Amino acid sequence: MKAGVGTWAQTAGGVTVGALVVVNAVGDVRDATGAIVAGARDERGGFVDALAYLATGRSPFGVEPPRTNTTLAVVATDADLDRVELQGLAQAAGDALARRITPYGTLFDGDVVFALSTAKAKPASPLQVEALAAAAVPEAVERAVRLARGTPELPGLADRK
Repeated sequence: MKAGVGTWAQTAGGVTVGALVVVNAVGDVRDATGAIVAGARDERGGFVDALAYLATGRSPFGVEPPRTNTTLAVVATDADLDRVELQGLAQAAGDALARRITPYGTLFDGDVVFALSTAKAKPASPLQVEALAAAAVPEAVERAVRLARGTPELPGLADRK
């Protein structure tokens, strides 16, 4: 299915974390309930559970897999974080991606997360920022697929009426 770009932000206690995610994953995109909302489709138009399919040893692309899939994420915050805390923020965002994209980070994906800060706000703790990322990133992922317009060959959820 067609995916695209999604954004979302969360604010609490005077701190904001925003996420921008570009989704073109091998895996399925799931909503908060765990239901597949985008992914490979079968001949009837339903979803193929990528984890179950790959667990049988089958390849999603046949003999020669393309190397064009990736999920890119940027998480930005106004929280004043040091380098180690920024790394923790990026890891929290990656964990959030893995909760919504299954499987995430396959050999066929070039997934990466970047974290940055303007350092203008004092967080209550680094965990506050990580928790905000854990809320913002999944919403950005879901928006990337829910707002995507497809092509005749590759349907998008935004095309459904």
